[in-house]
Amino acid sequence: MISKSHPLANFLKVTGNIYATTLQRVKEDSQARSKEDPTFSGITPETNHWFWNEQLPKLCNDDFYRKQVEAEIEELDMKATNIRRQMANQMEVWEEESKTLEMKSERLKEILLDSKKKLNLQES
Repeated sequence: MISKSHPLANFLKVTGNIYATTLQRVKEDSQARSKEDPTFSGITPETNHWFWNEQLPKLCNDDFYRKQVEAEIEELDMKATNIRRQMANQMEVWEEESKTLEMKSERLKEILLDSKKKLNLQES
């Protein structure tokens, strides 16, 4: 089976038939939108809605496409987990750094306060 990347979901490899049908839908929706708004370009909300609510659910009834969607879900979840892990690690670094800065600031405030007290005592 010769497969092409889906025009709206490049992770999905589809047959030429599905590719052509999707591309035709993209063109028709885009042309219809550009009649209303000549400055419009790209994928219309209607096309996205059709893909997510009609075409993709139907494709998922086929094992070939369902497996690709499942693989994409795993990939997305793994990326999200890695980002959360990196964020947590970075947060720890920032928390340690901010605590160190606050401790230095507090120490400097104590020294400055002691210095001012000694100056006041000497002036008296």
